Amino acid sequence: MLQSILHVIIFLLALVFSNVINKIFPKLALPLVQVLIGILFGFGGISEFLHVDPEFFLGFIIAPLLFRESTEAEVKRIVKHRHLILVLIFPLVFVTALGLGGILHLFYMSIPLAACLALGAALASTDAIAVGTLSTRFVFPQRIMNILQGEGLFNDASGIVSFQIAVLALVTGTFSLPQATLNLILSIIGGFAIGIGLSIFKNKILEILDDVDARDVSGYLMLEFVMPLAA
Repeated sequence: MLQSILHVIIFLLALVFSNVINKIFPKLALPLVQVLIGILFGFGGISEFLHVDPEFFLGFIIAPLLFRESTEAEVKRIVKHRHLILVLIFPLVFVTALGLGGILHLFYMSIPLAACLALGAALASTDAIAVGTLSTRFVFPQRIMNILQGEGLFNDASGIVSFQIAVLALVTGTFSLPQATLNLILSIIGGFAIGIGLSIFKNKILEILDDVDARDVSGYLMLEFVMPLAA
């Protein structure tokens, strides 16, 4: 328990420090500053006692970020460009993962191909937050921004499944395309079902609180924070 609290404190202090540096040097993108701080932590030996469970990181960090991205997304514009977004989500992510993994394996033949493909899958997905940061410094057409934001919001399923497939192939030495396709379909359907179900559940709670005149800002914020963690 104490170790988990220490991890959270270090993480939050790193976020505060990165924001301070970004304010002092505004030309440095905030994600880049945070990546550099992570690299310094790694070379500084902090990884010797700071071991973060990937499941903890996925739930505590990634879930709220994706929730924030989804609340700010323009649904109508995403639906309008759905065909191009679908192409970017599925074929392009897989092609990028295969390309990056193949290039890495070409330069480092000693690393197993499956491990190279796992790294490629981890890097293939576009980060919607990085896209938003770049948009504050460069002027992009609105259509391009809508497509990139929609792709960044939905490509995590294909990227995570690609990573899982590569790791499974590395561990077991086997690969099954039908099983990989089924995993991807289940991830998409399951994600939509859980998201819609929790949204309906949250709205019902808010309706009940409104009926009894018990809705306040603190309770609403806590409910909004719990939703992505519950999902």
